[in-house]
Amino acid sequence: MLAAYLLLTLLLAPASGAAQSFEIRPSTLQIYREDTLRIVYTGKTQAVTVTHTPPTGFAMNTEGRLNSTGAEGMIDLTPDNATEGVYQYNLTFLSGGPYTIAVAIMRYNETTTYVKEMSGTVPQTVKILRSIREPVAEYLCPASVAVQVSLSIQILTRAPAQTTPSLISTLTTLPRVPEWTIGLYTATLAPFFGIALLNIRDLRKARKVVWTHRYSAAVMLRHLLYGLTLTFFILGAIFLATLIGGVILRIVPIQGWVSIWTLLASALLIVPLGIAYGLARRSGIYDDLDGIG
Repeated sequence: MLAAYLLLTLLLAPASGAAQSFEIRPSTLQIYREDTLRIVYTGKTQAVTVTHTPPTGFAMNTEGRLNSTGAEGMIDLTPDNATEGVYQYNLTFLSGGPYTIAVAIMRYNETTTYVKEMSGTVPQTVKILRSIREPVAEYLCPASVAVQVSLSIQILTRAPAQTTPSLISTLTTLPRVPEWTIGLYTATLAPFFGIALLNIRDLRKARKVVWTHRYSAAVMLRHLLYGLTLTFFILGAIFLATLIGGVILRIVPIQGWVSIWTLLASALLIVPLGIAYGLARRSGIYDDLDGIG
């Protein structure tokens, strides 16, 4: 966004030669930490005297030259260790001849990086900074008139760029456990726990064997394994739908969706329970339970 270009002509001093002064106070200038406030003054016939003090936390660079056609000078003001806030910068100009003052902001934008290969050295990544001049105002000042320019500078911090993750990085990134998977486990396992409790009650009433906690644990283990296995297949179906949707429809899923690590965590819950279930079945306890039923 370019600032409005303002052209201001100051009235000449009266013929009596009495000293005059003017104050120019433009609207607040908003710059980022990587930007530079540039003030260029040009005397058409004589030198221009500048009195100024940079605000705290700013780095200043000045240039100037005097030749037969007049004088030219430039002041660059860049935030160094200044924090966010509004700073005041006052400058006073005076010349024996007419002169101009131009205020602009040099916007520095980081462009695409590239790898620079040099023989005998490691390839280096080079960042190119491109400046864009954004005019703020230009003032035409008469001779023998002191012009005070009062600038209010607001320092802003540029928000970090938001990048869209790729499909592969989203599906393979190790994120926190999505909240919806906790709800899925609860909705899937709760019915199996309820069925297990009902089975335990019915099998104990049958009184075909002396019921012990060993049988109760076996019933709970089997139903818990069934519930976790069903949850694993549901997560796998969602993962495949996400992968197919990303490849065919080119839709990049958000981090809250299922990832390959969510599937791995679900499988890690099934493996030890599956081993325990196999050992219990080998011991014959499930033959006893199936005989009761």
